[in-house]
Amino acid sequence: MNQALIKKYLDNIKVNFLTGGYLTVNEDWRDINYIPSFNKLYLIESGEGWLKIGDVEIYPQKFQLIYMPANILQSYSCVNKNYFTKYWCHFTAEIGELNLFDILKLPFILQLNVKQFTKISNMFKAIYKLNKSNQLSSSLKIKAILLNLLAFMLDNNEIDLNINLTQSSSWINHIMLYIEEHLAEDLKISFLAKQVHFHPNYFIKQFKLYLGISPVNYINQRRVYKAQSLLINTNLSITDIAVSVGIKDSAYFSKVFKSYTLLTPRLYRKRNTNREFSTKSI
Repeated sequence: MNQALIKKYLDNIKVNFLTGGYLTVNEDWRDINYIPSFNKLYLIESGEGWLKIGDVEIYPQKFQLIYMPANILQSYSCVNKNYFTKYWCHFTAEIGELNLFDILKLPFILQLNVKQFTKISNMFKAIYKLNKSNQLSSSLKIKAILLNLLAFMLDNNEIDLNINLTQSSSWINHIMLYIEEHLAEDLKISFLAKQVHFHPNYFIKQFKLYLGISPVNYINQRRVYKAQSLLINTNLSITDIAVSVGIKDSAYFSKVFKSYTLLTPRLYRKRNTNREFSTKSI
């Protein structure tokens, strides 16, 4: 699967911090053959220990970021009295009803240098502090840090990302690509469902399962994203941009655009470009 398609999945990710902390474990740190319903991250500061994730056994070391995906058999234990000191957190990261790591397959270990370790440990500390805060915005700030943490993991992996979807889910990739290539057309749900031999009602249900939003909302989202780029990077009139993203009614285009950006197309262009547009272009 190409990176452009992966990015479309990531547009719809939802993250949630569950719990976390900083501690030195003790001899009771042990659990064998359990399956967590959440993802886990360990940032190892010092010490030794053993983890088993699926069939993979690892012995994490200092300055390593360890990721353990949800819904996979796991075990952990001390190996001696040089116990782990670590930052840790439990979280969910979902696209629709799918775990992010059911879609993206990452290595379980990411080796950090001193500068990276400091950066990531500060992220963990900020999450812990915000989790205790009564600020109205604290949960939003935690989500933002989690997203930055996930972005760091993607950006700093030494191996290519591999998509880990079953063959039966390839239909959603086909539909996403079709939508992207035919945004200027009248994309009816019945037609899209027919492309993958689904009943429209079943198509809508399965689409939302994979991406977390309805087909109509997804199509509008992609149209607005494309329109944003055209407003900033071209001299096309708003009417022409509306047509180029598949909305022939300029008033309806403005309504849809504002529902996603909180700005009219005209105001969005004005705030996001220094170009000198002619009266005709706006």
